Amino acid sequence: MQAIAREQSYTSFVQVVRARMLPNDFPKWKTVYHYFRQWRQDRTWQQIHERLRLWVRVEEYSHRDIDLRTCIRND
Repeated sequence: MQAIAREQSYTSFVQVVRARMLPNDFPKWKTVYHYFRQWRQDRTWQQIHERLRLWVRVEEYSHRDIDLRTCIRND
């Protein structure tokens, strides 16, 4: 499931960049693509994705009502 979401995000980003439909306050298309390509090659893009995913999971987890008795393991 996560791989599908990641692929959709990546595909959406690439489609926007390829179409050169960047907002006016962004740098030139070539500059944006240069950084994206560099980050993809050195796996920075992957690291950004993983950290954002972790951040979202921690945020979601912090809002759950957890019964501590279910967390205690009886051996």
